[in-house]
Amino acid sequence: MDTVRSVLDTRPELSRLTGAPRQAERLKGLSNSVFGLVADKGRFVLRVPAAKSAGLIDRQGEFRNLECAARAGLAVPPLFFDEQDGLMLMRRLELAEAETNPAELGKVIARLHGLEGTFSGKLDLPGLLAALLTTVRDAGSFDRELSDIQSILEGLTEPAEPDAANLVPSHCDLSPGNVLKTAQGIRLIDFEFSSMAPPVWDLAYAMLENSFERQGRKAFLEGYAAAGGKVPEPSALQDMTQRCDAVSALWALEQAGLGNGRTDFPAFAKARILRMLERARR
Repeated sequence: MDTVRSVLDTRPELSRLTGAPRQAERLKGLSNSVFGLVADKGRFVLRVPAAKSAGLIDRQGEFRNLECAARAGLAVPPLFFDEQDGLMLMRRLELAEAETNPAELGKVIARLHGLEGTFSGKLDLPGLLAALLTTVRDAGSFDRELSDIQSILEGLTEPAEPDAANLVPSHCDLSPGNVLKTAQGIRLIDFEFSSMAPPVWDLAYAMLENSFERQGRKAFLEGYAAAGGKVPEPSALQDMTQRCDAVSALWALEQAGLGNGRTDFPAFAKARILRMLERARR
């Protein structure tokens, strides 16, 4: 509560939206500090970005992409967004208890990929992997993990440079915590890493992080196709799945190297590396 009060005390524009705070609870968040807030004017979610993320995320681009998705009914619109530091306030929605419906999520992603216009930013996957590999290597504590990841990546077919016409508005971080199940349907949050990207990235990442099994993956891709999405070839999905796990594992090792203690990041990375190795053996 002290952190929330401090933020509201120094940002009168937020206080005017929320009214006096009554209760606050810490919500899940690996990078940012996220709070559920009950105040005089309703229930809210307040995101306070970590200081270390300053300059690493294009906040103006995030805001533009978020607003574009929100206008289409795909995302939760912000009540307040600071394009300098990423401080954000939004209404807290009532969530349904049911698990994510794979077909429904597929349709939502197809609608996102089919939005008119373009998102800010472009996913540079080779550059992202190279930067993460360098950062983790410099940390000097994860030689075994790096060896496993690199051996798998080297065995993949080198992807062709995507044509700009084949890039689509993408969320790029469709983990379960960013997919809200509401009475009005699925709504997406956390557009920090959103950009123009090959559609196969969102598809592979969503199936992985939401733990869709065989029937779930089938329903997910069928939902995507039914809403106008073009399903990639199985080999492209398979290779991108490995790259998604590589990015997640390297990001986790980077967080561990930075001393982020919000979760057991080495264990988070190990689980993804084991999944990559098992998939490579098959």
